[in-house]
Amino acid sequence: MISDTSKKGLEVIKTIENVAMELVKYDRIGLIVNRVEDPAMIERLDTRGLELLAAIPSDKKLALYDFEGRSIMELPEESPVVVNVRDAMQKFGILP
Repeated sequence: MISDTSKKGLEVIKTIENVAMELVKYDRIGLIVNRVEDPAMIERLDTRGLELLAAIPSDKKLALYDFEGRSIMELPEESPVVVNVRDAMQKFGILP
């Protein structure tokens, strides 16, 4: 599941999880938080019991790519977005 750091966003994620538990079969669920302005926020974040897979910082380059309609796959390998998404995929067992 993906959310920003807002309380409202995290409440919506919990609601989606509750509905998914009744309607969808899954073995594991996790949370990716995006648009993190301050890493200190992560320590105070209420993940509602979900495993935090990644905290992706705000990235002006990503915002520009989105504005231009470009794929995030074009971001450089060292981009914080790419690094954190890769880490999340490894934690979740999608990538080795």
